Amino acid sequence: MQEVTDSSSVTPTSLAVMILRRIFLVASFLFAFCCEPHAALAWNSPGHMIVALIAYDQLDPATKAKAVELLREHPRFSSHFQGEMPREIQKKGEREKDEWVFAHAATWPDQVRDAKGGVNHQDVTEFHRPWWHFIDEPVYLNDEERQQLQGQVKVNLRRDPPEDRDDKDMNI
Repeated sequence: MQEVTDSSSVTPTSLAVMILRRIFLVASFLFAFCCEPHAALAWNSPGHMIVALIAYDQLDPATKAKAVELLREHPRFSSHFQGEMPREIQKKGEREKDEWVFAHAATWPDQVRDAKGGVNHQDVTEFHRPWWHFIDEPVYLNDEERQQLQGQVKVNLRRDPPEDRDDKDMNI
C-alpha cells in the first residue's frame, strides 16, 4: 500500500479500497482460525471435581458416608488418594477430607490411564478401563447415514451394571 502523507491525495475510491482490504484481511484470518481443526476440549480434573462436588452436595449424610467408606476400601487408597491429598485438606476435619476424597475419585479413572506421577505400569494394567466413565450417543444426519454407518462406528451404550464388579467393559 502507498503511504498517504497528504489528505488531499485520498480519494473516496482509494479509501473504500483500503477499508475493503482490511475487512477482507480480518475476515480471512477469522475464517482460517474458525476452520482450523481443534483438539476436543474434554473435561479436565477441576471439571470432574466440580461435577462430583455438586453431586456430593445432593447426597444425604448416610449415602455420603457409604460412598466415602467404599472409596477408602480402594486398593490404592493409601497411595493414590491419601498420598495425593493436599496438606491444607489434611489439616482440616473429616468432613472436608471426605469431600476431597469423593471429588478426587472423579479424576482417578483419568489418572490411571498413564504410568506417571504415583501411577505405575501395574496400576495402568490393573485399573485402566477406558469404557468405564463415558457413554457414546452417536448422532446421524439421517436414517440412511445411520444404516450405512451402523456396525462400523464403535459406541459404548452400556448403562446397566455388570454382574462381575471387575468387568473391564463396565460403565459407571
